[in-house]
Amino acid sequence: MCKEPEADDPFALQGVGVPDPEGAAARDMAECFAEEFLRLGFPPGRVLALFDSPRYPLAHQAYAQLGAQETRALIERLAAIWSPTARRPRIESAR
Repeated sequence: MCKEPEADDPFALQGVGVPDPEGAAARDMAECFAEEFLRLGFPPGRVLALFDSPRYPLAHQAYAQLGAQETRALIERLAAIWSPTARRPRIESAR
């Protein structure tokens, strides 16, 4: 049994819209999605296909806002950091 919050309850959930004219929220969301899937081992092309698919609505929404070119550049930049081939250990010389 869950009761409704009182009108003056300080812990009642409140939502507030925040304007985002430069699309920073979409870019941040796209970076989080891309990083997560790259770290799971998805190849960059598959991550881009995920963004292009309406079956993944939040990623697809970011793709629609950012455009194909910016989304591809974002994935390529993050793949250089998080792709399994980019995470191979490097052995430094002992000089």
